Amino acid sequence: MSWQIFLGNQNRYIDYVKQVNNRTECIVGGSKVFEYVRDTEWDRIFVGFCENQFVDYLQGKREHIYNYDPRGHGPNHNFANTSVSYEDTDCINSEEILTIEISRGCIFNCAFCSYPHIGQNTKDYTKYQDVLFKELSENYKKWGVYQYYIVDDTFNDYTPKLELVNEVIQSLDYQPYFEAYVRMDLVAKQKHQAQLMYDIGLRRIYYGLETWNNKTSKIVGKGDNKDIKIQGMKNCKQVWADDVYVNAGYVVGLPYDNEQDVLDMVNWYSKEGNNYIDALSFNALLLKDLGDLNNFMFDSAIDRNPNHYNYTIDGLTWTRNDSGDISNSLQAQKIADFANQAVAEHNTFPPKVWKYWSLYDAYCNDIEGSENEKFKYFYDKFYYKQLMEKLDA
Repeated sequence: MSWQIFLGNQNRYIDYVKQVNNRTECIVGGSKVFEYVRDTEWDRIFVGFCENQFVDYLQGKREHIYNYDPRGHGPNHNFANTSVSYEDTDCINSEEILTIEISRGCIFNCAFCSYPHIGQNTKDYTKYQDVLFKELSENYKKWGVYQYYIVDDTFNDYTPKLELVNEVIQSLDYQPYFEAYVRMDLVAKQKHQAQLMYDIGLRRIYYGLETWNNKTSKIVGKGDNKDIKIQGMKNCKQVWADDVYVNAGYVVGLPYDNEQDVLDMVNWYSKEGNNYIDALSFNALLLKDLGDLNNFMFDSAIDRNPNHYNYTIDGLTWTRNDSGDISNSLQAQKIADFANQAVAEHNTFPPKVWKYWSLYDAYCNDIEGSENEKFKYFYDKFYYKQLMEKLDA
Protein backbone atom coordinates (compact mmCIF):
# COMPACT_ATOMS: atom_id res chain seq x y z
CA MET A 1 0.00 0.00 0.00
CA SER A 2 2.49 2.61 -1.21
CA TRP A 3 0.04 5.48 -0.74
CA GLN A 4 0.41 5.02 3.02
CA ILE A 5 4.18 5.18 3.01
CA PHE A 6 5.20 8.80 3.24
CA LEU A 7 8.03 10.75 4.82
CA GLY A 8 8.22 10.09 8.56
CA ASN A 9 5.87 7.11 8.32
CA GLN A 10 7.91 4.56 6.43
CA ASN A 11 9.92 3.00 9.23
CA ARG A 12 7.09 0.95 10.66
CA TYR A 13 6.54 -0.73 7.29
CA ILE A 14 10.24 -1.31 6.71
CA ASP A 15 10.56 -2.76 10.21
CA TYR A 16 7.64 -5.09 9.58
CA VAL A 17 9.12 -6.38 6.32
CA LYS A 18 12.49 -6.94 7.98
CA GLN A 19 10.82 -8.93 10.75
CA VAL A 20 9.34 -11.27 8.15
CA ASN A 21 12.67 -11.62 6.32
CA ASN A 22 15.65 -9.50 7.29
CA ARG A 23 17.32 -10.28 3.97
CA THR A 24 14.64 -8.39 2.07
CA GLU A 25 15.93 -5.14 0.58
CA CYS A 26 13.61 -2.15 0.90
CA ILE A 27 13.89 0.20 -2.07
CA VAL A 28 12.44 3.66 -2.63
CA GLY A 29 12.17 5.73 -5.79
CA GLY A 30 9.92 8.20 -7.50
CA SER A 31 9.47 11.92 -8.02
CA LYS A 32 9.97 12.77 -4.34
CA VAL A 33 12.87 10.45 -3.65
CA PHE A 34 14.99 13.46 -2.61
CA GLU A 35 13.06 13.43 0.67
CA TYR A 36 14.62 10.08 1.56
CA VAL A 37 18.26 10.37 0.47
CA ARG A 38 19.41 11.01 4.04
CA ASP A 39 17.23 8.24 5.47
CA THR A 40 19.39 5.21 6.28
CA GLU A 41 16.36 2.93 6.68
CA TRP A 42 16.13 2.37 2.92
CA ASP A 43 18.57 -0.17 1.49
CA ARG A 44 18.53 1.31 -2.02
CA ILE A 45 17.42 4.64 -3.47
CA PHE A 46 16.69 5.02 -7.18
CA VAL A 47 16.57 8.50 -8.69
CA GLY A 48 14.48 9.16 -11.79
CA PHE A 49 13.62 6.75 -14.59
CA CYS A 50 15.45 3.58 -13.64
CA GLU A 51 15.18 1.02 -16.43
CA ASN A 52 18.94 0.90 -16.96
CA GLN A 53 19.83 1.50 -13.33
CA PHE A 54 17.58 -1.29 -12.09
CA VAL A 55 18.97 -3.78 -14.58
CA ASP A 56 22.45 -2.98 -13.26
CA TYR A 57 21.17 -3.56 -9.72
CA LEU A 58 19.69 -6.93 -10.65
CA GLN A 59 22.99 -7.89 -12.26
CA GLY A 60 24.87 -7.20 -9.06
CA LYS A 61 25.93 -3.55 -9.12
CA ARG A 62 25.45 -2.38 -5.55
CA GLU A 63 25.09 1.28 -4.62
CA HIS A 64 23.03 2.97 -1.96
CA ILE A 65 21.89 5.77 -4.26
CA TYR A 66 21.51 5.07 -7.98
CA ASN A 67 21.70 8.52 -9.52
CA TYR A 68 23.20 8.02 -12.95
CA ASP A 69 21.13 8.09 -16.14
CA PRO A 70 18.09 9.37 -14.17
CA ARG A 71 16.23 10.20 -17.39
CA GLY A 72 16.59 6.69 -18.77
CA HIS A 73 18.56 7.80 -21.82
CA GLY A 74 20.97 4.88 -21.70
CA PRO A 75 21.36 2.89 -24.94
CA ASN A 76 20.04 -0.39 -23.56
CA HIS A 77 16.39 0.63 -23.24
CA ASN A 78 14.03 0.86 -26.22
CA PHE A 79 10.84 2.22 -24.69
CA ALA A 80 8.64 1.51 -27.70
CA ASN A 81 9.37 -2.20 -27.46
CA THR A 82 8.94 -2.66 -23.71
CA SER A 83 6.03 -3.80 -21.60
CA VAL A 84 5.37 -4.74 -18.00
CA SER A 85 4.81 -8.41 -17.28
CA TYR A 86 3.52 -9.60 -13.90
CA GLU A 87 4.21 -12.91 -12.17
CA ASP A 88 2.04 -15.08 -9.92
CA THR A 89 3.91 -13.80 -6.88
CA ASP A 90 2.74 -10.24 -7.64
CA CYS A 91 -0.69 -11.40 -6.42
CA ILE A 92 -2.57 -9.36 -9.03
CA ASN A 93 -6.37 -9.48 -8.74
CA SER A 94 -9.09 -8.52 -11.19
CA GLU A 95 -10.01 -5.29 -9.37
CA GLU A 96 -6.42 -4.05 -9.43
CA ILE A 97 -5.85 -0.70 -11.14
CA LEU A 98 -2.52 -1.11 -12.93
CA THR A 99 -0.41 1.60 -14.51
CA ILE A 100 0.43 1.64 -18.21
CA GLU A 101 2.68 4.00 -20.13
CA ILE A 102 1.76 4.33 -23.81
CA SER A 103 4.15 7.13 -24.72
CA ARG A 104 6.95 8.77 -22.79
CA GLY A 105 7.41 12.49 -22.43
CA CYS A 106 5.40 15.58 -23.25
CA ILE A 107 5.40 17.68 -26.42
CA PHE A 108 4.79 20.78 -24.30
CA ASN A 109 7.32 22.71 -22.26
CA CYS A 110 5.41 24.45 -19.45
CA ALA A 111 7.67 26.75 -17.44
CA PHE A 112 6.46 25.48 -14.05
CA CYS A 113 6.64 21.78 -14.92
CA SER A 114 9.52 19.71 -13.55
CA TYR A 115 8.74 16.49 -15.43
CA PRO A 116 12.02 15.24 -16.92
CA HIS A 117 10.86 14.59 -20.49
CA ILE A 118 9.05 17.80 -21.38
CA GLY A 119 9.53 19.29 -24.83
CA GLN A 120 10.04 15.81 -26.27
CA ASN A 121 8.70 14.43 -29.52
CA THR A 122 6.61 11.60 -28.12
CA LYS A 123 6.08 10.12 -31.59
CA ASP A 124 9.56 8.67 -31.15
CA TYR A 125 8.62 7.23 -27.72
CA THR A 126 5.25 5.54 -28.35
CA LYS A 127 4.75 1.83 -27.84
CA TYR A 128 4.34 -0.38 -30.85
CA GLN A 129 0.79 -1.61 -31.33
CA ASP A 130 1.68 -5.27 -30.90
CA VAL A 131 3.50 -4.47 -27.64
CA LEU A 132 0.50 -2.59 -26.27
CA PHE A 133 -1.89 -5.34 -27.39
CA LYS A 134 0.22 -8.01 -25.70
CA GLU A 135 0.35 -6.15 -22.37
CA LEU A 136 -3.38 -5.47 -22.25
CA SER A 137 -4.31 -8.98 -23.41
CA GLU A 138 -1.96 -10.76 -21.03
CA ASN A 139 -3.12 -8.85 -17.98
CA TYR A 140 -6.76 -9.64 -18.75
CA LYS A 141 -6.25 -13.32 -19.58
CA LYS A 142 -3.98 -14.01 -16.60
CA TRP A 143 -5.46 -11.78 -13.92
CA GLY A 144 -8.77 -10.40 -15.22
CA VAL A 145 -7.43 -6.83 -14.98
CA TYR A 146 -9.40 -4.28 -17.00
CA GLN A 147 -8.63 -0.95 -15.24
CA TYR A 148 -5.56 1.22 -15.79
CA TYR A 149 -3.95 4.53 -15.02
CA ILE A 150 -2.36 5.84 -18.20
CA VAL A 151 0.72 7.63 -16.88
CA ASP A 152 1.59 9.51 -20.09
CA ASP A 153 2.37 13.14 -19.34
CA THR A 154 -0.29 14.15 -21.90
CA PHE A 155 -2.40 11.29 -23.24
CA ASN A 156 -4.02 13.21 -26.12
CA ASP A 157 -0.91 14.99 -27.40
CA TYR A 158 -1.38 13.57 -30.92
CA THR A 159 -4.61 12.47 -32.61
CA PRO A 160 -2.77 9.75 -34.62
CA LYS A 161 -1.59 8.30 -31.31
CA LEU A 162 -5.19 8.07 -30.09
CA GLU A 163 -6.16 6.41 -33.36
CA LEU A 164 -3.35 3.89 -32.94
CA VAL A 165 -4.44 3.09 -29.39
CA ASN A 166 -8.08 2.80 -30.44
CA GLU A 167 -7.15 0.24 -33.08
CA VAL A 168 -5.54 -1.85 -30.36
CA ILE A 169 -8.53 -1.50 -28.03
CA GLN A 170 -11.02 -2.49 -30.73
CA SER A 171 -8.98 -5.62 -31.46
CA LEU A 172 -9.21 -6.83 -27.84
CA ASP A 173 -11.87 -9.30 -26.76
CA TYR A 174 -12.82 -7.13 -23.77
CA GLN A 175 -13.23 -3.42 -22.98
CA PRO A 176 -10.60 -1.93 -20.68
CA TYR A 177 -11.16 1.35 -18.84
CA PHE A 178 -8.64 4.07 -18.22
CA GLU A 179 -7.76 7.19 -16.27
CA ALA A 180 -5.39 9.69 -17.90
CA TYR A 181 -4.08 13.24 -17.93
CA VAL A 182 -5.49 15.13 -20.93
CA ARG A 183 -5.55 18.68 -22.26
CA MET A 184 -9.02 19.79 -23.24
CA ASP A 185 -7.70 22.82 -25.11
CA LEU A 186 -6.42 20.30 -27.67
CA VAL A 187 -9.93 18.92 -28.04
CA ALA A 188 -11.15 22.43 -28.88
CA LYS A 189 -9.11 22.26 -32.08
CA GLN A 190 -9.38 18.51 -32.70
CA LYS A 191 -12.97 17.73 -31.73
CA HIS A 192 -12.70 14.13 -32.91
CA GLN A 193 -10.38 13.44 -29.97
CA ALA A 194 -13.32 13.41 -27.55
CA GLN A 195 -14.95 10.45 -29.31
CA LEU A 196 -11.64 8.66 -29.74
CA MET A 197 -10.83 8.87 -26.03
CA TYR A 198 -14.31 7.66 -25.12
CA ASP A 199 -14.08 4.70 -27.53
CA ILE A 200 -10.68 3.79 -26.09
CA GLY A 201 -12.31 3.51 -22.67
CA LEU A 202 -11.31 6.72 -20.93
CA ARG A 203 -13.63 7.09 -17.96
CA ARG A 204 -11.69 9.36 -15.64
CA ILE A 205 -9.40 12.26 -16.52
CA TYR A 206 -7.31 14.96 -14.94
CA TYR A 207 -7.10 18.29 -16.74
CA GLY A 208 -4.52 20.90 -15.78
CA LEU A 209 -6.35 24.19 -16.29
CA GLU A 210 -3.65 25.91 -14.21
CA THR A 211 -4.71 29.52 -14.83
CA TRP A 212 -7.63 31.70 -15.87
CA ASN A 213 -5.29 34.51 -16.95
CA ASN A 214 -4.61 34.57 -20.71
CA LYS A 215 -1.28 36.37 -20.29
CA THR A 216 -0.13 33.81 -17.75
CA SER A 217 -1.12 30.95 -20.08
CA LYS A 218 1.06 32.39 -22.83
CA ILE A 219 4.07 33.01 -20.59
CA VAL A 220 4.15 29.55 -19.00
CA GLY A 221 3.25 27.76 -22.24
CA LYS A 222 -0.01 26.37 -20.89
CA GLY A 223 -2.50 26.27 -23.72
CA ASP A 224 -4.63 28.94 -25.29
CA ASN A 225 -6.97 31.54 -23.83
CA LYS A 226 -9.77 30.55 -21.51
CA ASP A 227 -12.40 30.65 -24.28
CA ILE A 228 -10.50 27.89 -26.10
CA LYS A 229 -10.27 25.89 -22.86
CA ILE A 230 -14.02 26.22 -22.30
CA GLN A 231 -14.73 25.14 -25.86
CA GLY A 232 -12.61 22.03 -25.36
CA MET A 233 -14.56 21.18 -22.21
CA LYS A 234 -17.84 21.66 -24.07
CA ASN A 235 -16.68 19.40 -26.90
CA CYS A 236 -15.87 16.67 -24.40
CA LYS A 237 -19.16 17.07 -22.54
CA GLN A 238 -21.13 16.67 -25.76
CA VAL A 239 -19.57 13.25 -26.30
CA TRP A 240 -18.92 12.05 -22.76
CA ALA A 241 -22.11 13.28 -21.09
CA ASP A 242 -21.81 12.10 -17.47
CA ASP A 243 -19.85 8.92 -18.24
CA VAL A 244 -16.38 10.40 -17.73
CA TYR A 245 -15.29 11.81 -14.37
CA VAL A 246 -13.41 15.08 -14.90
CA ASN A 247 -10.98 16.39 -12.29
CA ALA A 248 -9.26 19.71 -13.00
CA GLY A 249 -6.51 21.63 -11.24
CA TYR A 250 -5.51 25.28 -10.93
CA VAL A 251 -2.07 26.54 -9.86
CA VAL A 252 -2.17 29.73 -7.79
CA GLY A 253 0.81 32.08 -8.09
CA LEU A 254 2.06 31.59 -11.65
CA PRO A 255 3.62 34.63 -13.38
CA TYR A 256 1.22 37.60 -13.53
CA ASP A 257 -1.50 35.54 -11.84
CA ASN A 258 -3.91 37.73 -9.82
CA GLU A 259 -6.24 37.01 -6.95
CA GLN A 260 -9.09 38.25 -9.15
CA ASP A 261 -8.25 35.57 -11.72
CA VAL A 262 -8.79 32.93 -9.05
CA LEU A 263 -12.08 34.54 -7.95
CA ASP A 264 -13.23 34.69 -11.58
CA MET A 265 -12.45 30.99 -11.94
CA VAL A 266 -14.37 30.19 -8.75
CA ASN A 267 -17.39 32.18 -9.97
CA TRP A 268 -17.31 30.58 -13.42
CA TYR A 269 -17.07 27.10 -11.92
CA SER A 270 -19.93 27.79 -9.53
CA LYS A 271 -22.24 29.09 -12.28
CA GLU A 272 -21.25 27.10 -15.36
CA GLY A 273 -18.03 25.15 -15.07
CA ASN A 274 -19.41 22.45 -12.78
CA ASN A 275 -21.36 21.24 -15.82
CA TYR A 276 -18.05 20.27 -17.43
CA ILE A 277 -15.85 19.56 -14.39
CA ASP A 278 -16.79 17.19 -11.56
CA ALA A 279 -14.11 18.29 -9.12
CA LEU A 280 -11.89 21.38 -9.19
CA SER A 281 -8.88 21.84 -6.90
CA PHE A 282 -6.51 24.75 -6.31
CA ASN A 283 -2.86 24.34 -5.37
CA ALA A 284 -0.22 26.93 -4.58
CA LEU A 285 2.69 27.06 -7.02
CA LEU A 286 5.55 24.88 -5.80
CA LEU A 287 9.09 26.10 -6.46
CA LYS A 288 12.22 24.75 -4.82
CA ASP A 289 15.87 25.46 -4.16
CA LEU A 290 17.13 22.80 -1.74
CA GLY A 291 20.88 23.00 -2.16
CA ASP A 292 22.55 19.63 -2.56
CA LEU A 293 19.17 17.88 -2.63
CA ASN A 294 18.63 19.45 -6.06
CA ASN A 295 20.94 16.72 -7.35
CA PHE A 296 18.19 14.18 -6.66
CA MET A 297 15.25 15.89 -8.36
CA PHE A 298 14.15 17.42 -11.63
CA ASP A 299 13.71 21.17 -11.92
CA SER A 300 11.28 23.36 -13.85
CA ALA A 301 12.37 26.30 -16.00
CA ILE A 302 11.31 28.62 -13.17
CA ASP A 303 13.32 26.58 -10.63
CA ARG A 304 16.40 26.89 -12.82
CA ASN A 305 16.03 30.57 -13.70
CA PRO A 306 13.69 32.24 -11.18
CA ASN A 307 14.92 35.78 -11.87
CA HIS A 308 13.79 35.53 -15.47
CA TYR A 309 10.25 34.95 -14.22
CA ASN A 310 10.52 37.55 -11.41
CA TYR A 311 10.75 35.02 -8.56
CA THR A 312 13.11 34.65 -5.63
CA ILE A 313 13.24 31.17 -4.12
CA ASP A 314 14.34 30.22 -0.60
CA GLY A 315 13.99 26.52 0.08
CA LEU A 316 10.34 25.76 -0.61
CA THR A 317 9.11 29.34 -0.29
CA TRP A 318 9.11 32.04 -2.94
CA THR A 319 8.37 35.71 -3.50
CA ARG A 320 7.29 37.26 -6.80
CA ASN A 321 7.73 40.73 -8.21
CA ASP A 322 5.61 41.44 -11.29
CA SER A 323 2.34 43.18 -12.04
CA GLY A 324 0.33 40.35 -10.46
CA ASP A 325 -0.86 40.84 -6.89
CA ILE A 326 0.04 37.37 -5.54
CA SER A 327 3.45 38.21 -4.13
CA ASN A 328 4.57 35.12 -2.17
CA SER A 329 3.96 31.43 -1.59
CA LEU A 330 2.19 31.95 1.75
CA GLN A 331 -0.34 34.26 0.13
CA ALA A 332 -0.79 31.80 -2.75
CA GLN A 333 -1.52 28.99 -0.28
CA LYS A 334 -4.11 31.10 1.56
CA ILE A 335 -5.85 31.95 -1.70
CA ALA A 336 -5.79 28.29 -2.76
CA ASP A 337 -7.30 27.25 0.58
CA PHE A 338 -10.05 29.86 0.23
CA ALA A 339 -10.81 28.77 -3.34
CA ASN A 340 -10.99 25.10 -2.38
CA GLN A 341 -13.52 25.92 0.31
CA ALA A 342 -15.51 28.08 -2.10
CA VAL A 343 -15.89 25.32 -4.72
CA ALA A 344 -16.31 22.40 -2.33
CA GLU A 345 -20.12 22.41 -2.53
CA HIS A 346 -19.96 22.01 -6.30
CA ASN A 347 -17.41 19.18 -6.35
CA THR A 348 -18.75 15.68 -6.86
CA PHE A 349 -17.26 12.80 -4.88
CA PRO A 350 -16.61 9.92 -4.93
CA PRO A 351 -15.53 9.26 -8.52
CA LYS A 352 -18.23 7.78 -10.70
CA VAL A 353 -15.95 5.21 -12.24
CA TRP A 354 -14.06 3.31 -9.59
CA LYS A 355 -13.08 3.52 -5.98
CA TYR A 356 -9.34 3.73 -5.45
CA TRP A 357 -9.04 1.68 -2.29
CA SER A 358 -11.93 -0.75 -2.81
CA LEU A 359 -9.79 -3.86 -2.26
CA TYR A 360 -8.08 -2.48 0.82
CA ASP A 361 -11.38 -1.21 2.24
CA ALA A 362 -13.07 -4.55 1.64
CA TYR A 363 -10.57 -6.22 3.96
CA CYS A 364 -10.03 -3.46 6.48
CA ASN A 365 -13.18 -1.40 6.90
CA ASP A 366 -14.51 -3.55 9.70
CA ILE A 367 -11.17 -3.73 11.49
CA GLU A 368 -10.89 -1.55 14.55
CA GLY A 369 -7.57 -0.01 15.46
CA SER A 370 -4.86 2.17 13.99
CA GLU A 371 -3.83 2.41 10.34
CA ASN A 372 -0.77 0.39 11.28
CA GLU A 373 -2.95 -2.43 12.62
CA LYS A 374 -5.13 -2.30 9.51
CA PHE A 375 -2.09 -2.50 7.28
CA LYS A 376 -0.73 -5.50 9.21
CA TYR A 377 -4.11 -7.22 8.96
CA PHE A 378 -4.27 -6.61 5.20
CA TYR A 379 -0.71 -7.83 4.72
CA ASP A 380 -1.17 -10.97 6.83
CA LYS A 381 -4.68 -11.99 5.77
CA PHE A 382 -4.58 -11.01 2.11
CA TYR A 383 -1.22 -10.27 0.51
CA TYR A 384 1.14 -12.45 2.54
CA LYS A 385 -1.29 -15.36 2.50
CA GLN A 386 -1.57 -15.21 -1.29
CA LEU A 387 2.18 -14.83 -1.72
CA MET A 388 2.88 -17.95 0.32
CA GLU A 389 0.30 -19.92 -1.67
CA LYS A 390 1.98 -18.84 -4.91
CA LEU A 391 5.46 -19.72 -3.69
CA ASP A 392 4.30 -23.15 -2.48
CA ALA A 393 2.51 -23.93 -5.74
